[in-house]
Amino acid sequence: MSTPKFTIGSITDRGLNPRRTANEDRFLALPESGLFLVADGVGGHRGGQVASQTAVDVFTDAFQSRTTEDLLGFVKQTIQAANRNIHRASHELTELEGMACTLALIAIEGRRAIIAHVGDSRVYRFDGRKLFCETEDHSEVNDAVRAGTLTAAQAANHPHRNIINRALGADANVEPDFKILTLEARTSFLLCSDGITRHIPDDELEKLMASGSHPNNLCDRLKELCFARGAEDNLTAVIVDCGERAYLEESTRPTVPRKAVATTFSTAPAPSRISVDFGDSTDATNMPAKPVSQAPSNSNRSSLVSGLVQLILLIAALAAAFVVGRKWDQVYGFISGQPVTTNQAAPAATTTPANVNPDLAAAKALFEEKRFDKARDGFTEVLKKDATQAEPHYWLGRSHYELKQYSEAVKQLNEAARLDAKLPLVFVHLALAYDAMGDKKNAAENLRRAVATPQAPTPVPAASPNP
Repeated sequence: MSTPKFTIGSITDRGLNPRRTANEDRFLALPESGLFLVADGVGGHRGGQVASQTAVDVFTDAFQSRTTEDLLGFVKQTIQAANRNIHRASHELTELEGMACTLALIAIEGRRAIIAHVGDSRVYRFDGRKLFCETEDHSEVNDAVRAGTLTAAQAANHPHRNIINRALGADANVEPDFKILTLEARTSFLLCSDGITRHIPDDELEKLMASGSHPNNLCDRLKELCFARGAEDNLTAVIVDCGERAYLEESTRPTVPRKAVATTFSTAPAPSRISVDFGDSTDATNMPAKPVSQAPSNSNRSSLVSGLVQLILLIAALAAAFVVGRKWDQVYGFISGQPVTTNQAAPAATTTPANVNPDLAAAKALFEEKRFDKARDGFTEVLKKDATQAEPHYWLGRSHYELKQYSEAVKQLNEAARLDAKLPLVFVHLALAYDAMGDKKNAAENLRRAVATPQAPTPVPAASPNP
């Protein structure tokens, strides 16, 4: 059964609490599979990050290889697989002892939406008029509210309101809650961690959802509000609009026609978007040479200079995006003209749900903590055990890039691309590595490959704590 069209916005951030030095939240958006989830990690050291990352990896791999038509049964099976992997890793590695994570997800197929959750991350549904919280927190305080010993107002300010009593990986078995809904014409969903709901009450969330703004703008507003109110915790939100929509911003957004150009990058006049097309014309470098006595026309000279300038500007824009926040999915969307589905980029998981590699997850956590030398060593150890997987090569290449070891970055990223050319944005990272080495030709070629190569759905663990 086909899934509807989705418009997606997302945000994840470490927050402002100086005691929370890393972002333990993760989210995943797989629109082609109709899957969206948020996971909030808990546990000492790097455990929380590894737990939430493991949940994302398990669901990514499972839904990208799904064959069964029983969606509800498949969701249940995948939740249990994620729980087993987290629980097992927490008992095998001392530094991960006690790790766990919440889970809030929706799986959509046709007009049916399956909601599942564990912990206090939430799923809200907006029908165009009212906002409904479709999940009940698995917490001691919420249990007291249901039992009538606490009022909702008392619970909102209770000192133990964030203590959960159910989580993925906490026990050998987990009991999620499920709900099945029928989608209406203008159904929207908000999935979020408690870093959002502790600062923004439901009535305010409802007003925001009713504003008619694009999901990306709504997510930016959620972050602004949380920051204005202290942002005491990591915060993550994913907004999913189902079906065709028109947004308030579109009435004032300039429309720019896209023109085909021969092997050059064309920057659109609109300041917030880069539009690129590749025509079928012959590359200027492969054209027959003109007689020496025949000088190039002013128009050809102008076109060549313009193309080179535009290429340099695009590479600079990509590098700037890397420095200020690594929002690779938006950059790729700008380049390709395709919708942005997530706000971070990471390669699709290559392990099976039953065998997610905790060493790889731990190395990713080190990368996200910006401990790139340790992350490099971790990915190297993973590859010593199995060098046939594309993902460790990808992350090792990115670690080398961060450490300014550009030739090693090129080597590892090329190997990752050889093993899996559909790794999200592997060619963009290759372009940047080549550009850092001064190899403009290979940088341009890999940018072209980034646009030409079909990409796997981009899962969304955070690529950096600070977007």
